Amino acid sequence: MNSLSESPVRHGVREWLPPDLRMVAVPGVDGQVPSGPTPEEAAYARGWMEGQAAFAETSGRELDATIGACRAAMRALEDASSGLRTELASTVHTLSLAIARHLLDREFAADPEQIHRLVTKALTLAPVSGSVTVRLHPDDLAALQAIGGLDELTPTAVDLRWIGDATLVRGGCVVEAPTSIIDGRIDRALLDLYERLGHE
Repeated sequence: MNSLSESPVRHGVREWLPPDLRMVAVPGVDGQVPSGPTPEEAAYARGWMEGQAAFAETSGRELDATIGACRAAMRALEDASSGLRTELASTVHTLSLAIARHLLDREFAADPEQIHRLVTKALTLAPVSGSVTVRLHPDDLAALQAIGGLDELTPTAVDLRWIGDATLVRGGCVVEAPTSIIDGRIDRALLDLYERLGHE
């Protein structure tokens, strides 16, 4: 069906408008107008569908790329967050142990009885006879001597020697026997605690 558009007449001249090609039916060989879409309509429909398919394919690829980028960003954020938590925990542990070390230093310096109790406990684990050597920081050894603690701590059945050892930090001791060593170093205990905290 030819659908020439009617245009208004102006000054006795009718304006000509081109026909809508999508609506122009092409007559067949026998002059009959075929039913169904014209070749132009079919081409238009086919082009539309191809365009839609191409758009869907392109959009799908872009969506996949966007989702992949978002997932990668999430993984990067999770890795960064995990690293920060680990670093923060390590910093808190280090600071806590430094504070503990400071408080212990102050306690041992202010109260030699603390050293006396520590050495007494270490000696309970030592052999009850034979040769035993107790190593202390020189300041701790002097503090024990000042309060008379060396005589109290010397068992009669043990050949006990006292040695001032500047390699030890204050507040700790090492008791050495022929068959055993009792490590009562405070810094070693704090280091063990730090390592355990790091694995929790």
